[in-house]
Formats: sequence, structure tokens, C-alpha cells
Amino acid sequence: DNVTQKRLLLACIHFYDKKCIKPQETLLQYILSKKEEKADGIIWGGDCNHEYKSILPDGFSTPASSCARNEENGSWVYPTSNSKKIDWIFYSSSNGCEEEETVLSSFTSLESEAFVKSTAEAFDCMGGYTLSDHLGEATTFIFS
Repeated sequence: DNVTQKRLLLACIHFYDKKCIKPQETLLQYILSKKEEKADGIIWGGDCNHEYKSILPDGFSTPASSCARNEENGSWVYPTSNSKKIDWIFYSSSNGCEEEETVLSSFTSLESEAFVKSTAEAFDCMGGYTLSDHLGEATTFIFS
């Protein structure tokens, strides 16, 4: 970013284990190699074709907007598409400099919330179905 001088590494993925050997491991290995080049933040995600349940990729968080607390037992509950949550957004802060910590945080904006809700809408022209069997994911990020 020319204004803040922050560097952000972005990766949009579609993992498919049947046609690629260890796609997540390959991506994370590449991302971690770029972390050393002083990226201030890393965001990656897409159709992971994997349910992470309570275990996320090491060193990454998922936006709070992607999950909710079960009020009875406090566990995380993930929204689902066809009873599975396979579309994800992960993020991590890293500026490679211990003296000055950069924090990348996420929040749900009105725009990101509206987008996610719109992906669950059924259309008459689609026979009463949604445009995809996947729900959209969106969040807003800010450096602090």
C-alpha cells in the first residue's frame, strides 16, 4: 500500500486433493517462505474442500464472522453449506520485525455482511436455488 507502506500477501485457492499432492502444505510452505520477506500480513482462503472444525492451520486465525459461539457449551459453531463448512478465510500478522508489531485484525462491515447474506439468496430463475452450493465468505481487515 503506497499510503501505509504495509505489504500484504494474498492467495485465493481451490484445493482439490484428488488432482494435486498436498495442496495446503504446498501453499503454506510457499506462504511461510514469503513471510521472511517482511509481509505485514497474510490472507488466504477459498474453497478448501476441508472442514477444519476446531483445528485451524498453524499460525492462522479465521475471522470471528466465520463462526459463532454455541451459547450452551461455548464451542465454536461454523456456518455450513450443505452441512459442511469448506469455504474459509485465514489470516496472520507478520512483519518480520520484533521491534514494531503489526497487527492485522478483521471485523464484519455492513458491506461484507450484506455480501455473505446475498450468497444465500434463492432465485426464481434458478428454480428456487442459490447461485452456488457454497455460501460466500467476506470480512474486512485493518492494520493497527
